[in-house]
Parts: sequence; C-alpha cells; structure tokens
Amino acid sequence: MTTDNDTIAPAPDAAILEAWGRRSVASAIYASLPFSDCPNAAYTPEERAQIDIMDAAEKLICDATATT
Repeated sequence: MTTDNDTIAPAPDAAILEAWGRRSVASAIYASLPFSDCPNAAYTPEERAQIDIMDAAEKLICDATATT
C-alpha cells in the first residue's frame, strides 16, 4: 500500500508508515466483517486474520525508532 507519506518520509521511516497503512486497512476490513455470535469461538478465521495483521503492524510500530 502506498500513501502520500511514503513520498515525504526518509527511507528509515518508510517501514513505520507502511505498517500504519497495513494496520489501517486491516482495521477497516475487521470493522466491516459481519458480527459472529458463535459462542464457541472468540473470533472467526476472517477476524483472526485481520487481528494478526494489526498485531504484527503494531509490534513493528512500537519496536521501531522514528528518525523524522
């Protein structure tokens, strides 16, 4: 995913911006998924996939040191 920020950020911060982009997209997809009222599963496989993307992106964002 490319954002306007990719063109203004130095290369070291590009990974952080890309992670924010992935997290934003996954969050939007997660919010659009139909509600599952299945009592035996905390999340549907579709929800779990988006949560995994958000978790990975958040880890990168938290572990990275911005240089701008």
